[in-house]
Amino acid sequence: MASEVGYVEQTGEKNFRGVLKLLTYQGEIEFVPCISERENAPEMLVYSRGVEIGSASRRIGKSSGKEHVSIALKHPQITNGRPVLFANLGKKPDQDDDRVFSIIMN
Repeated sequence: MASEVGYVEQTGEKNFRGVLKLLTYQGEIEFVPCISERENAPEMLVYSRGVEIGSASRRIGKSSGKEHVSIALKHPQITNGRPVLFANLGKKPDQDDDRVFSIIMN
């Protein structure tokens, strides 16, 4: 079962701002473009309170063929002992604004 753990609003092509709401952590988050020449570098870095907490990249769904944003959260205060928490951005229910997305844990 998918679980919504926050939301973001797209503020630029690779920029998002919003709120992350986990049992162990709640705070504002921001996705900013990652500038790197490495081939496998993420497209965006995820920050909360000025600290990098993860990364995000656009992906194409295997079964749907649709583009989505995949998130990997890696900060110990957020992952609660697990090495990485994975999530995706999806259309926020009951929202008419196409720039607002739910953060959905995998």
